[in-house]
Amino acid sequence: RRWVAFGGSRGMLCVMELHDGHLAGTHDSGVSAITALTFMPDSRCVVCGGMDGGVTLVRLKDGRCLQFPGRSSAAVTSLAVTESGVIFSGHADGTVRSWSTLEHQGTRLEPDHQGPVLFLSPAPGGLLVTGSARGPLLFRDQDSRGTVRTAGCPEMAGTAFAASREWVATGNAEGTVTLYGVQDRREICSYPVHRSGVSALCASPDGSWCAAGSRSGMVHILPVPCPGTPVFFTGRMEGIRHLSAAVPG
Repeated sequence: RRWVAFGGSRGMLCVMELHDGHLAGTHDSGVSAITALTFMPDSRCVVCGGMDGGVTLVRLKDGRCLQFPGRSSAAVTSLAVTESGVIFSGHADGTVRSWSTLEHQGTRLEPDHQGPVLFLSPAPGGLLVTGSARGPLLFRDQDSRGTVRTAGCPEMAGTAFAASREWVATGNAEGTVTLYGVQDRREICSYPVHRSGVSALCASPDGSWCAAGSRSGMVHILPVPCPGTPVFFTGRMEGIRHLSAAVPG
């Protein structure tokens, strides 16, 4: 089945059939207000993160909710799940935690970020890339939970993030998008996008380009590898918040 899930301020999780928009079910997420969610790899369960810092696992078949007891006191700001089913949560206090059905209490990953965690992305080689509103990108080992290397400077302030298998992109309030290689964590290149600031990023499915949205309503298509000639167009709205790239076909 193909589903889309969404949740809101009252903690209810809603799941819809993608082909006809039919409401497949509503479930109590077990958190006060849903601030992040993602499907498990088999699409049978949804992971929910809450304003109260809780992380839960909701089984769609019967609505059964598993609440992980070792919750943080800070709101969940991002979630990611690996192919093996390990759950990672980012929080407003800069902490990152890992969870699984065998690890109910959760494990706090060191070091903490300097600001709210806005980005979590599993990467090839058993890595987890995490990004924050303040400070550099952290490349962590999923097994040891330790930091392998950082990318960027301690003063960098990210407003948007995106990742492909080969690179990670971060945008800032000054309107610059910088790309870093996943394997060596070195800067590939940077693009000046728009002085209004970068508000959204997304990677193409094949990693050949990165789309960047700005607060002024412009969208830039940035070729990768760099340098290249960006293509841009202007939308009919201001403050682009989200971007998504479709799979060809």
